[in-house]
Amino acid sequence: RSALAVPHLVKRLDDKSADAKQAAVEALGQIGHAAHTALKGLCKALLNAEFWPIAHRESGRLTVAFALLQVGKKAMPCLDQIVEKYPLRHYLEESWKRSPVLAIARLTQMADSESDDTKEYAMSRLSQFGPKAKAATAAALRNLQHESHDVRIEAPHLLTQIHPSGPAVVPALIRALRDKNTKVRRYAITALGNQGRAAVVSIPLLQKVLHSKHTQLKIQSVLALGKLGFFNKAAILSLVNVLQDKEMWIRAQAAESLGKLGKRAKFAVPALRKLQQSDRESWVKSRAAQALKSIQAP
Repeated sequence: RSALAVPHLVKRLDDKSADAKQAAVEALGQIGHAAHTALKGLCKALLNAEFWPIAHRESGRLTVAFALLQVGKKAMPCLDQIVEKYPLRHYLEESWKRSPVLAIARLTQMADSESDDTKEYAMSRLSQFGPKAKAATAAALRNLQHESHDVRIEAPHLLTQIHPSGPAVVPALIRALRDKNTKVRRYAITALGNQGRAAVVSIPLLQKVLHSKHTQLKIQSVLALGKLGFFNKAAILSLVNVLQDKEMWIRAQAAESLGKLGKRAKFAVPALRKLQQSDRESWVKSRAAQALKSIQAP
């Protein structure tokens, strides 16, 4: 199919036959980037409920949504409008099922949209693709610096899901630990835990979080240190220290994290035994016992 056919196909969008309209939309989508001159008509076909007869409204709008994804980056203004009109979002989401690869590519572009709503929406949807959406790493890192806290929250959350790598990731997440928003800091901690050996430099900062008044931040820090304990003994020592924390949730999570480290945490055995014998919470004692069993397993 050629770009030369675009003017003719645009005219077909005004055809009285719903089948003819849908065929024209499908053809424009197949033409792809070269069909950008049809965007006005395509956008109208999705945004205007009266464009399609009732019997064809769902299938017609879904076809248009997929065509917009195929057309590419120049469709962004229309995609922004769709995101802003909440009831229309599901047409986009349904269309992504036809091509996850195309969906990730377009959502990655949407994550750099000028619209805050689109940025936030795109990153939240990219999170659902997990590591397959690693191409969105750069956009997520840029959005960590965004003025909107809603956008900044979605950025580290996306990074926790896609498990990115690269020299720019850990420094950006460390900067995010100083964010004013608690959720941003919490997601940044989680993401650091997924960075493996590269995040060992963040251990001193994670240790400081253990003295925070925010229970969720402390729990996430314990979890992150537990993962980093596979690479650094200082992380394990931090977990041993918080076995004496005032909050039972923290003591229990520290014990569980130590158990997952296996024999690497063997020097934590005395502290875990003490916890098992003397803690006032049976639940914490149980976690300590399980951890000891894992560490001392043959």
